[in-house]
Amino acid sequence: MRGRRTICECFLNAVTLRRSDGAIRSNFLIPGRCVFEDAGIAVEIGMDYPNAAGAVIRATGMRDGRELQVRVPAAIREAKLDIAREGDAVTARLEGKSDTPSRRRTAAVCCGTAPW
Repeated sequence: MRGRRTICECFLNAVTLRRSDGAIRSNFLIPGRCVFEDAGIAVEIGMDYPNAAGAVIRATGMRDGRELQVRVPAAIREAKLDIAREGDAVTARLEGKSDTPSRRRTAAVCCGTAPW
């Protein structure tokens, strides 16, 4: 039971909506889809970690200049983050290098803290 709760809490915090300015934060690179129905925003995260050190994050419904913020995991070295806006959609592409992940590095990807 404890393991299920930990995983659920991790998913709940993977993508967050900051109410003060409407910014979307991708805190953890967990593949999946998150929908904020009340704000009309959907976020999709696609990745192939640990096979590739990178991810594509696409947020739709990002009206009024809302910002997409991405926390880059420490396990991704020489990270390059490109964020592009097209209408109400924002796409972030993260690329970098990674060693073969050890237990410690994998834990850092899943359980790291955001710098903001």
